[in-house]
Amino acid sequence: MKCITHERFCNTGQKAACNGGGAFGTLLSCRTVHENVAWRPLCKENTTAPLTAQEQEQRHRQYAGALSALIKPQGYLVSVERYEDDGAYAGLVRALEGQGLLQVKGTHMQFSCRCGDGTGTFQTGIFCKTG
Repeated sequence: MKCITHERFCNTGQKAACNGGGAFGTLLSCRTVHENVAWRPLCKENTTAPLTAQEQEQRHRQYAGALSALIKPQGYLVSVERYEDDGAYAGLVRALEGQGLLQVKGTHMQFSCRCGDGTGTFQTGIFCKTG
C-alpha cells in the first residue's frame, strides 16, 4: 500500500510512476488533487463561472493518469479529496473512469468537518482498476 498526501507529482517533470517504476495494490490519495490539478483551491471554485463536464474532466485527466500509473491491475484507489463543488468532483470521477479506475458501488461518501475557522467538505470513494 502506498499513501500520498499533499504530494505534487504532475507538472514537475517527473514520470507518473515516481515511486521508482513499481505499482501498488492499494493507493490512498488524500488531498492531493489541489496540488496537481488547479493553481487555486478547488474548494473555492463555486465562486467562479462553472466549467462544463468535459472541461472538468479535462482538468483532471493528467492527474488521473498519474494516479492510475501507480496502481496495479485489479488494484484499488482510496480517494479523499476536498471538494465543495459536486461538478468538479464529477470531473475527477469521469477522468478516473477514463483511466480504467471504476468507482466501487456504494463507496462514495461526502462529509464535512471543521477546518480552521470554517467548514470543509470532503468527497471520498474507492475505485478499482480494470485490466
